Formats: sequence, C-alpha cells, structure tokens
Amino acid sequence: MTSYEDASLTLADTQQRRFGELLKQCIEQPASIGEIPFEKPLRELGMDSLGMAKMVVLIEDEYDILLPYEALLPEVFVTPRSLWEGLQEFLPRNL
Repeated sequence: MTSYEDASLTLADTQQRRFGELLKQCIEQPASIGEIPFEKPLRELGMDSLGMAKMVVLIEDEYDILLPYEALLPEVFVTPRSLWEGLQEFLPRNL
C-alpha cells in the first residue's frame, strides 16, 4: 500500500469519526450510546425529526455546502450508514 492510500484511509476514518460526533449532537441521550452503531435505525438511537433537521444544518455548516433535495429524502435518514452513504456524493473530496 502506498503512502497516498494510507493517507486516504486515514482521511476516510477521520471523516467518519467526525460524522459520528455530529450525529451525537442530534440524538436525545448521546452519553448512553457511546460508539454510534452504523446499522441501528436513527429513530432507535433517539433521533427525531428535529434531530434530523439539526443534522442537516450541522452537515451543511461543517462542510460548507448546501444539500440538494435528493440528499434529504426519507430513505437517506434510516440509519447512520444510509445517511453517511447518501451524503458522500455531496461532500467535498478534499476535506
């Protein structure tokens, strides 16, 4: 593996970790969760519709973007993984 690939993996890990931190700000009892399980439904994690709206604002502020309508569809806001994967095409590549 080249150093470029190492840096890319590290960047992806850092982005995903930061995404988890943003998610914790949008759920009702973040202290009781610890590590965010990426396959657990957002509703079961304690994220309601206000939390989802807050998550959109945090993502837009964090990455200095304006998410288009197709990034905000209900099927994107099912699990942390579906949200993370649904946002990938809209996030800047050089974070």
